[in-house]
Amino acid sequence: MSLSRIVAVPLAAMILTACPAEDDEPIDTADIDTDSDTDSDTDTDTDTDSDSDSDTDTEPCDDPCAGTPTVTDVDGNVYDTIGFGCDCWMAENLRVGLTVEVDPDTPREEQSDNDTIERFCFDNRDPACEANGGLYQWPELTGHGGLPQGICPDGWHVSTDAEWKALEVELGMSQSDADDESGSIPRGTDQGQQLTDGGRSGFDAPPAGLTFFVIGTIYDFARADNPHFWTADGSSRSALRRKLDADGGVFRDRSDPLDEYSARCVKDR
Repeated sequence: MSLSRIVAVPLAAMILTACPAEDDEPIDTADIDTDSDTDSDTDTDTDTDSDSDSDTDTEPCDDPCAGTPTVTDVDGNVYDTIGFGCDCWMAENLRVGLTVEVDPDTPREEQSDNDTIERFCFDNRDPACEANGGLYQWPELTGHGGLPQGICPDGWHVSTDAEWKALEVELGMSQSDADDESGSIPRGTDQGQQLTDGGRSGFDAPPAGLTFFVIGTIYDFARADNPHFWTADGSSRSALRRKLDADGGVFRDRSDPLDEYSARCVKDR
């Protein structure tokens, strides 16, 4: 496989770019998010957006994780599970894959479409992946067209936009807020706070960091106090994500598929 690479930027450039990357501005939903200044040239134009604005489940459900207290990925990593409404979620960030170390002297290529799952770890520290999960480009996460499972364990799939909305509504967000994709302000009230590490929901999303475009094809790591997650919904041009406001609600907007964020898997029904 060809290993993906990242170029380190000068300290001055990092200082100038790190803050704006954390406070991503809203974008036109037909385009990509402001974490990047270029369009993705990934190898698929298939739009995998689900019916994201349909109503979430309203019927009561039995414990969706009954009999499944844990789930194991292909690398043998074991994850606790947690139920929200009718869905059984991983209670930890996905960390499957071969760690690809960042080479500061080589431009990054996209994560390879082959039989090896690749991940990046914040600041090239493998313990960061073990503690907070890996960072994945959207095509790699979704198996380069292998939806719905993507790189999740058998019987599980990459969490969809509709499942994120059902989760948010379960935690008290209104349906109208859940359907909002403006990205300009966090949706809901305190759902982001509930979902972050130490929040009362039990989702416990850690600040795993992210990578983003600085200039052209140059990337950089950013320490994000507000966790970022991919959804399964997207295309070669953009993909839906979540950004959890550790002090408030949840942003729902689109990002360049070659940015790298955290991921959670959901059990197939």
